Amino acid sequence: MHTTKKQIKISAPASKVMKFISDPKNMAIVIPNVIRNYNISKMKPGAGFSFDWEFSMVGIPFSGKWKIIEYEFPKKYVAETKGMISSKWTYIFSERNDITTWKAMVEYEAPKQAITKLAEKVLIKMNEKDLERFLHNVKVILEQ
Repeated sequence: MHTTKKQIKISAPASKVMKFISDPKNMAIVIPNVIRNYNISKMKPGAGFSFDWEFSMVGIPFSGKWKIIEYEFPKKYVAETKGMISSKWTYIFSERNDITTWKAMVEYEAPKQAITKLAEKVLIKMNEKDLERFLHNVKVILEQ
C-alpha cells in the first residue's frame, strides 16, 4: 500500500471547496488522467454516494467504482475505490478568514499492469505529482 499526502491553501470558504470536489463532473476536470465518471448516484453527495470511473495510469486504462464512505460537510470527505485499482481518498478541510487549508491523502495499491510497464518508484512519483496538480487545479478554478 502506498500513501501520498499533499496540502494546499485556497482563497475560498471550505464549503465552496468541498462542494466543488464532491461533484464527480468537476473531478473529471481537475484530477489528471480521469477519462470519465458515469452512472452517478442521483442522491446528493454523502455517505453511500457512488459512481463508476475510468482512469488512465501510464497509458493503461483502469475502471471501477467510487463510493463516499464518510462525509462531514464542510470538514471531511472520505471515499474508496474498488475495481482495477483499490484506493482510499481522505480530504480534510479547515477554514480561517475564508482561506481553506485542504489536506488530501490517497492510499492505494499500485496496479500490477502499470508496474510491469514502468518502475514502481517512478509510478509513485507520478501519482504524487498528479495529486499535487489536482489540488492546484481546484485552487485555480475556485480563486477566480
